[in-house]
Amino acid sequence: MWQLISFLKYLYASKGPNRVHSPFVFELYTEAILPNKNFYRTEALDKLREELLNDHAVITQENPGAGSKKLNRYSTTVASVAKISGSPLKYSRLLLRLADRFKPAATLELGTSLGIATMHLAAAHPLGKVITLEGNPETAAIARKNFKKAGLTNVELIEGLFSETLPSALQKLTKLDLVFLDGDHRKEPALNYIRQMLPHFHNDSLLIMDDIHWSKEMEEAWEEVKQLPEVTVTIDLYRMGLVFFRKEQVREHFILRF
Repeated sequence: MWQLISFLKYLYASKGPNRVHSPFVFELYTEAILPNKNFYRTEALDKLREELLNDHAVITQENPGAGSKKLNRYSTTVASVAKISGSPLKYSRLLLRLADRFKPAATLELGTSLGIATMHLAAAHPLGKVITLEGNPETAAIARKNFKKAGLTNVELIEGLFSETLPSALQKLTKLDLVFLDGDHRKEPALNYIRQMLPHFHNDSLLIMDDIHWSKEMEEAWEEVKQLPEVTVTIDLYRMGLVFFRKEQVREHFILRF
């Protein structure tokens, strides 16, 4: 019921392109955010997704974060993880479009899972470096196999708790062009990771937060991120939130229909 009310509030507040007056946000919304199924060829990635959705092998799911409200914490199947924890097709393709638009040289993902989102980020810009962090050894092993199947050579997967692996990832990347934060749905840890990353963001960086309306905690985290002095523009797409640090932009927060 809480999530239903949250979604209805989003629908009521969200705007279409005709009500967006920021040139930067309007161009981003119409050219990259709104779906364009005919522009990108993702057959290979779609095939891998279908394989995962039909893989009923049993694995152990160890989640140090808040976890899923539906997913068995200890024993589940690959198909269940793909269905519940993997980025939905609509949002995976959004990640691909955003990575294609901004062409990040350095991408960091917190929460690999089976690698569905990772593959879309990496495939969009093969010349860029993607480091992805995953705390579960079994899903990490499957993700590595998926990267190999997809022919992606620009991905480095680091296993371990985010609290242990994030500092080393930041040392490797130095600067952060694009970050996808997905994998810990608790307010304080999520905010702590963002605080650690803040010195590595620059004027053209993009931070993507997943599941910003997943819980009251995550909504609170999203609201606190919007108020950070370094943040100038945010875009709420209900499941995902986009955060920009563009000093030339007027400070504005958008809720856009997606």
